[in-house]
Amino acid sequence: MRKRNKKLVSILLTLSLLVTLLVPMVGPASAQSVNAVSRVLGVSDSYNGTASQLTIRENSDFPTQFTAGQTFRLTLTPGVKWDNAFITTKTMNAVPLVLNTDYFVRSDNTVEITMPALGCTAAVDIITFDLGIDVNGTSGDINVTVDPIDSTVFGGTYTFAVVKGGKTSAVAESVEKIGKTGVGGIIRIDETAVDAIGNGAETVTVKLPSNFQWDAAMAAGDITLAGGFVGAGSVAPAIVAGTGAGFQSLTFTFTPATGPRASRGTIYINPRIKAESGAAFGDVEVSISSTTDVDDADLVVAEYVDWSVNCTVKSVKELTSGKLDDTTTDVIKIEENVADTLINGRDLTIILPDWVKVTGRSNWSATNELALTAAPTVAAGGAIDATSNEFDITIANGAGSEGKIEFKLDLSIEANKTGDIEATIKGAGVSETKLVIAKAVAPVSAKVDAVKEVKLGVQSQEIADIYITENIKGAIEATHEAITVGTRTGYLTLTAPAGVKFAAPPKAEVTEGNLTLKDDSKLTTDDTVFSIPIDSDSTKASTVKVSGIKLTVDRTYPEGVLALKVGGVAL
Repeated sequence: MRKRNKKLVSILLTLSLLVTLLVPMVGPASAQSVNAVSRVLGVSDSYNGTASQLTIRENSDFPTQFTAGQTFRLTLTPGVKWDNAFITTKTMNAVPLVLNTDYFVRSDNTVEITMPALGCTAAVDIITFDLGIDVNGTSGDINVTVDPIDSTVFGGTYTFAVVKGGKTSAVAESVEKIGKTGVGGIIRIDETAVDAIGNGAETVTVKLPSNFQWDAAMAAGDITLAGGFVGAGSVAPAIVAGTGAGFQSLTFTFTPATGPRASRGTIYINPRIKAESGAAFGDVEVSISSTTDVDDADLVVAEYVDWSVNCTVKSVKELTSGKLDDTTTDVIKIEENVADTLINGRDLTIILPDWVKVTGRSNWSATNELALTAAPTVAAGGAIDATSNEFDITIANGAGSEGKIEFKLDLSIEANKTGDIEATIKGAGVSETKLVIAKAVAPVSAKVDAVKEVKLGVQSQEIADIYITENIKGAIEATHEAITVGTRTGYLTLTAPAGVKFAAPPKAEVTEGNLTLKDDSKLTTDDTVFSIPIDSDSTKASTVKVSGIKLTVDRTYPEGVLALKVGGVAL
């Protein structure tokens, strides 16, 4: 029993030790602040100035933790020095911290701050301290480390600056299409770091490729300064060489604001370009160079293209031949490759095959510089009147970028025509362009089981069954839309050629799909036409079988092929 108790005590001691080891490691219970830097600044390796500001805010849940006499330490990345000339803001609740009384520069990269009695309040206390530094050739991230020592300030390391290589970086904000003249994408030249470029006058040259020149409209106003380059001591850009037609290189000077500057500077260039004889179509690349601090760069700012339009259709729809409804194309788009391609006041002509007529126009839209272009008139102006296969669009160019015209066309297609409907687009100063805008599809197709021989002068000769199949659902219609009064029933017909008659009414029935027929099919027109009345349209493509067909062929019919014509107002 006594041995068992010893074992129990041993186990309890072990568990007690394990519990102790499982207690999580935490910071000092007294650390009660929220610390942050105002920004992370890109700087050069020779930067001197205020890079950021450190704020140490007392935690609002513990508003009385900061007390007079508490001391904490700020340490910079090794090699970086404090520069007292740029530590202009150093306060505790707006009460200035006094050098060698409230804050002490202990070494090149270490400062100690002691909280003053006047700065401590019963409310939430806030300490602000400018991070005025001399980078002193250091590279990479620059940090400040807050060491609480024995204060209630929370400790931590914070990156507030990054040393950047090079002096400038250049980009083209876009690549613009241009013709013989035009404006390329904006060129932006940024300092890689604050004060990377010195305070003196700078000279920059921007050179175009062979057979390209700066447009005569290019002026000093197309070059602007922004950011840290603007302010006391700055001098606006001035072009000193290379203006007007005939100049491949453009040189300008400017003077940035006196340093140290609060932010990085930027140069914006609006490149007005002119193509000379022999200029190659394609990318236009400019070369940037400088006799001073701006780094060299090569940028594609434009694409030189020929005057032309890009013609597209959203999709090539299948349209039913012989129909007066549901024959609208998808959206047709005519877009300039270069602004002002379509000549103001000229007509752009759209021509369709002669077996297609234009009955209307819808979904008209003209944008950018072509926004002034009016839609073609319907009927009243004669441009679109359902009797012609062509119409004109009169161009009215405004100022702006590449223009675009969009529209749909309503068409009437001859019933016996199928295949691509190709539009020819020409005029208004552009080369002729062809575009398939839709595909004509016959409403039905017909076939026979077999071709049988019939004899001249013989009555009631039986031929093979005929199958009439819809190519699209609803192709055979129950309503004849062209008739506005009286009976409007749609009829499907089989018509015999001259010299041939039906000996008796055949039988018509639907063998596939859900088209329905009326039960009064009959022979008409002196037994030369078999008429099949339609009861309701199909919602699933259907097949009509005509069987029991007997023909009487007189001796006037020529030897050769005998064909029955499929038609009727149902189509």
